[in-house]
Amino acid sequence: MPLHAIEIEGQVTSTIKRVGPNILFKVMNIEVVVDPAVLNPGGMGKGVVHTPTVDLTEAQLTNPTAIPGRTGLSGFEGGTAIVIGNYDPSDGKIYVNNNPPPPNQGAVPFEANPHIEIEPAETVLVGPVTQNAGGVFKVMGRNIIMLTDDRLMHEPPRNELGFVIELDTTPPLTLASVEGYYGDDDNFYAFIIETDGELTTHDPQISITRAEGRTRNTSYELKLRGGLAVENVSPSMTQANIDLYRINAGVEQRIGSYSQPLTPGVFLVRYDISDSFVKNAVNGNACPEQIRVKFANEAGVTPADFEVEVRTD
Repeated sequence: MPLHAIEIEGQVTSTIKRVGPNILFKVMNIEVVVDPAVLNPGGMGKGVVHTPTVDLTEAQLTNPTAIPGRTGLSGFEGGTAIVIGNYDPSDGKIYVNNNPPPPNQGAVPFEANPHIEIEPAETVLVGPVTQNAGGVFKVMGRNIIMLTDDRLMHEPPRNELGFVIELDTTPPLTLASVEGYYGDDDNFYAFIIETDGELTTHDPQISITRAEGRTRNTSYELKLRGGLAVENVSPSMTQANIDLYRINAGVEQRIGSYSQPLTPGVFLVRYDISDSFVKNAVNGNACPEQIRVKFANEAGVTPADFEVEVRTD
């Protein structure tokens, strides 16, 4: 019987544990069978099985220790999971593995790139900072605790351009966006905070905050947005030069160069790039899944990499 490509999103309704050769758990009481070989640690939310900020090892995925603020629950039990895999009608289970389609698959759609994202809850808090003193940070009166659990480690607080900030410099009533979950102890546990504050460095920087791509028959399009921190560039610099690279198997290839006008006295600058590329040996034969930008006229600035959300016409 052929398998069926599926995607489900729902509550994790069981514990997660290794049983024989596989990792087993349930989403909305549908059993999910995970081959441990697909777990790919080492990135930031980019492995086959991950939380929003951490690629999970088998030990992390199956760890029964309660996640902070979730008393009495085993690991990710009771959380939310998005599972992309293949459903077997013969046993009613979803399989997440790297196996090829069965010989009788035929024309039935098959998911060749399985994926699991899992977290305690999908919760966002957007509102004014109501307290920021003495190590206490609150948004709309909710106490914010930065997660240090290795399954859902927090990222550094950033501003809207993606630059790391000193959170204790954020003034009260500043708008903040906090991603995480509300705990049973009345605390909001955060893994991402976006708000304003002083940068952790005054050196020049470049960032990417969004990247979208679209593949067409003979070309592809890229749209990206990011930022430049230019407080300490040369006063005579009137424009920033941005080089764009596609990344393939860790190798970079430059595919475009762009300029962004600078205004004296403005030290944080947003840029937008929208361009079309003919498929060829330099640009590649498809829209890149990863890109890099460099601040070309400032030597020593760390490049910024980003995963592209690719659509195909």
